[in-house]
Amino acid sequence: MSEILFQPITVNRTVIVNRLAFAAAKDYLDGDTVRRQARYATVAAGGTGLIIAGAADLGNRDGWRAVVGAVHANGGKIMPQLAPLPSDVSAEQPSRLSGGEIAAMICQYADQAAAAKALGADGVEIHAAHNSHCARFLSPLTNTRRDEWGGSLENRLRLHREIYTAVRKKVGDEFPVIIKLGIEDAQPGGLKFAEGRQAAAILATHGYDAIEVSLGLRDHHTAPPFPATPPQSFIIKSHGEARLREWSKDIKALVKKPLILTGGITSPVVAARLVADGYADIVGMCRAVISEPRLVARWHDGDLSPAPCNSCNKCVTELYAKGLPLECHTAKKSLAELLFTPPPPCG
Repeated sequence: MSEILFQPITVNRTVIVNRLAFAAAKDYLDGDTVRRQARYATVAAGGTGLIIAGAADLGNRDGWRAVVGAVHANGGKIMPQLAPLPSDVSAEQPSRLSGGEIAAMICQYADQAAAAKALGADGVEIHAAHNSHCARFLSPLTNTRRDEWGGSLENRLRLHREIYTAVRKKVGDEFPVIIKLGIEDAQPGGLKFAEGRQAAAILATHGYDAIEVSLGLRDHHTAPPFPATPPQSFIIKSHGEARLREWSKDIKALVKKPLILTGGITSPVVAARLVADGYADIVGMCRAVISEPRLVARWHDGDLSPAPCNSCNKCVTELYAKGLPLECHTAKKSLAELLFTPPPPCG
């Protein structure tokens, strides 16, 4: 059954060689282009069809151009994830933003998408999950506005729609624009799945080329926050993988665009069933690929044992939460270190 994972899929007009993606995680390598280039080249050479570069700051144009070139040279596709902040980063609640600040934020998304296209990237992902500003606008818990940006579901989705429209004007019709959408909040009083599934359908109809199913607002009041909310910790049985699968299948019945499902997936058997049984079109993996960058190639070659990741979350709690370069804490090796020879700079 694993053969289905290695069938190509088209997003907009971009062909991805298989159904496996490296899901977004900020790498904290903004000051180290060589390691970032090696990191993503390793993942691409390891067989992953699509790389979503988490919370990408595209300010270093030459550095990102080299990263994109390295991914392409190793057979992969790469889409930076866009999550720009308003000028006042303390303005976490939508009610604190003026109309002008919202407009400026929308322009930031459009400008970054245009930059990504100019750098040769294969598309962009809009971050609208977890504690992103888009997620805060969608959640009735944090969006208490009573103007055109709040209240009804349509109004709470206005930011998502305006971002898409502004981005599309900058990048043209054939450049993939996908979205990572929080479908339900992990906080009382937040977004419920009934509205989240409607939101996915509305955004797909509006034009987004693919939807990545994810969770909305996380509860950052627990200590530490991550074991209590996504990412899951210590997934040691296959039935614990893909915890959002039922949500994804429900949404797939409504959405006629490719659906990406991420969440603790480490087994090729589970991944293949998700695609074969109509839960998703693309399977996203983050910690699994962090633990073994050449995982997909190994599966392709016939070794179908799961990734070594045990979901200990130390890559999050010991490194990521401290702003350190993301790596597998258990393996004690970064993705860049697993590449024997860093690829040459791409012109």
